[in-house]
Amino acid sequence: MNTSSKKKRILITQNSLLLGGAERSLISMLESFDYSRYEVDLFLYRREGELLPYVPKEVNILPEIGEYRALYTSWRYISRFPRILITRVAAHISACVHNHTLKPGSYQKLDEIDRWASRILPLIQPGVTYDACISYLGMHHVERTKVHARRYIAWIHTDYSTISLNKARDYQGWKLFDNIVAISSSTYKEFASLYPSLQNRLSLVENGVSTNSLQAQAAEHCAFDGMSGKRRLLSIGRYCEAKNFPGAVQMMSELCKMRDDVVWYVIGYGADEQKIKDAIVQYGMQEKFILLGKKGNPYPFIKTCDLYVQPSIYEGKSIAVLEAQALGKPVAITNYPTAHGQLDNGVDGIIVPLEPKAAAQALHELLQSSERMQQLAETCMQRDYGCQLAHLYKLIEGS
Repeated sequence: MNTSSKKKRILITQNSLLLGGAERSLISMLESFDYSRYEVDLFLYRREGELLPYVPKEVNILPEIGEYRALYTSWRYISRFPRILITRVAAHISACVHNHTLKPGSYQKLDEIDRWASRILPLIQPGVTYDACISYLGMHHVERTKVHARRYIAWIHTDYSTISLNKARDYQGWKLFDNIVAISSSTYKEFASLYPSLQNRLSLVENGVSTNSLQAQAAEHCAFDGMSGKRRLLSIGRYCEAKNFPGAVQMMSELCKMRDDVVWYVIGYGADEQKIKDAIVQYGMQEKFILLGKKGNPYPFIKTCDLYVQPSIYEGKSIAVLEAQALGKPVAITNYPTAHGQLDNGVDGIIVPLEPKAAAQALHELLQSSERMQQLAETCMQRDYGCQLAHLYKLIEGS
């Protein structure tokens, strides 16, 4: 890349580009970036994932560094990097010391890996000083100490009201950054209430989507062949506790007591797959609640579904909901803490209760009214769900 140009040079860091909401939101942001003003390097801890082909050609994807991959990979691979092995063991012990409860992949444990790894990892781009480093979904201590930049910006994708953490240790990572970006107004408020001393560094850059790209991908192939005559519900997300798919199975069982013309499809993958399958068997929903697995391009399914449903317990700001709205689909989301920051209830979607029977009743009433469904869809088509990056550009410029 021509480093002598007047363009600002930006580094964005991300774990990988596996299928996920944060990963899709990054792709949307990259598709919307102003490359006449900025040169963008992308560093992935693991240079892999189904979304890798969708990175715009203007973005320079940096070579992978083995030590960074070892932070998030199999123990066999880690054996090639003894210092990383020691770091991960030390991080686990430290996490146990500083937190009362831990789950695999928990926020606390990842924070400890970040803290310990920052001591021994090599520089990401030695000899290069960026105008700004954006830690999009990376490790904040690492990005702050292993990248030379004039400004450091970190993203918040998490609803802080839903996670347990060691507040004092978490604060030490966030205070390293010049700017902190929240993806929704609800996420902003939760973080500001937890860390009021950091509010002057906190900004709102809401998740958005690239509508033209979505429409092009949605036209690539047909979906739901052979399902004429059925009302198709669709959800997208990792099979994890937050997405509440076992609860969605129970919602579907209640909905089927009210009508028999519905089938609920789920696109995704994850550790909780067996829990969802067990719930499907428990409620006898084998023909009604269908797991489609991974789909690198889920947009033909969104385009041809009748109703997009997000049954989550919590979200930051769901990119999948935005994508469904951008494709002109009526959407229903459960009343998770940040739900009212996701959509205008009754205008470009509806919010339904989390309780399965009440949720099913609300979905049934919506499906009964073709006029209401059409009205929601038309409102979505009229709205702009694109990435609004003007404020981000100001942060990069330091203004």
